[in-house]
Amino acid sequence: MDQADSGEYVRLDVPATTEQLRLVRLVVVGLATSHGADVDDLEDLRIATGEICAHLVTHAAADARLAVVASIDDAEPSLVRVRATIEGATTPGSIDVLDELSEMVLATTTRSFGVEASEQSNLAWFERAVHVPSEPLGGRRPDA
Repeated sequence: MDQADSGEYVRLDVPATTEQLRLVRLVVVGLATSHGADVDDLEDLRIATGEICAHLVTHAAADARLAVVASIDDAEPSLVRVRATIEGATTPGSIDVLDELSEMVLATTTRSFGVEASEQSNLAWFERAVHVPSEPLGGRRPDA
């Protein structure tokens, strides 16, 4: 994901543990909230973020890190992109294959998603269109 083309973004780097997933979900939802996304979109973002990051963390070695970049553009509808990578060793297994339930959840809560594994990195991502009002909460965008 090229941050220069993606509007506002946040970057988060945390230990790749299930205890950190709540923080990751809060940051992604917080980004969309600051742009005035509605409750249904926020809930889908929370679920999709948890699902994609939990998949990566499940395959992470004890000392691995989870790096997440979330962005939102200013189009209508706005597009939220979340890209998560595991930095460090992973446990044996097919990290690039989602289980059936995860695929159903992501198909329902995102516009598109994917998981890629290579010797250099293990990546999971999704995109979700969210509708934001032209005048977000408080009457103006946070950067105005």
